[in-house]
Amino acid sequence: WLEQNEDCVDYRFWKAYWWGTHRDYQFIRRLDAEDRLGDFIPSGLSVDRGYQLGSEHQVTNTLNKYPVLKKDTFLRYGPLTQDNFGPSPGLIKARIGNLDLYDGPRLVFSRSPKQAARAHGRLIARFEKAKFCFTDDVLGIQLKDGTDYAYLILLGILWSSFSRYYLWFA
Repeated sequence: WLEQNEDCVDYRFWKAYWWGTHRDYQFIRRLDAEDRLGDFIPSGLSVDRGYQLGSEHQVTNTLNKYPVLKKDTFLRYGPLTQDNFGPSPGLIKARIGNLDLYDGPRLVFSRSPKQAARAHGRLIARFEKAKFCFTDDVLGIQLKDGTDYAYLILLGILWSSFSRYYLWFA
C-alpha cells in the first residue's frame, strides 16, 4: 500500500516496490535516519584513493619508502605476503594521495565491488596497519575512533550481505 504523502520521486521507493515490498522501503527509510559512515570519519582527508600516475601533477619520490599493493592480489582477508606487493613506484609524475592512509590503522577497500566468479557485488575490504601504498583503484579510510575494535566492527558490516543489500538500494 502507498501512503498519500510518500515521495514517489525517490528512486529507492520505486526500486523497493519493484523488487521488494513496503517492508524493504520502510527498512531503507529507517536506516537513512541513523548515523552515516561520514559521521565517524574526521574532517579533512581521512578518506582518499591511492596514488594516480599522470603528467599534470608533481614529480615526486615521496612514495619510495612504501611497497605498492598489487590490485590483482587484493583480498578480503588473510595475511599479506611479499607476493601481494610490488616495488616502490620510484620517481613518478603523480597525484600521491593522502600519505596518512599509507601507514597505521585504516580500512582499505576496492573502489568497485567484484562481479567476477562468485563474489557478485561483494565489497572487498580489509583492516590494515602495515606500511604500504596503493593505486587509485583502492580507497583508504581512517576513523575518528582509531581503535581496532571500531575498525573491525565497520569491516564486519562492510563484509555482510546487509551492506550489499543497502548499497544496491543506494
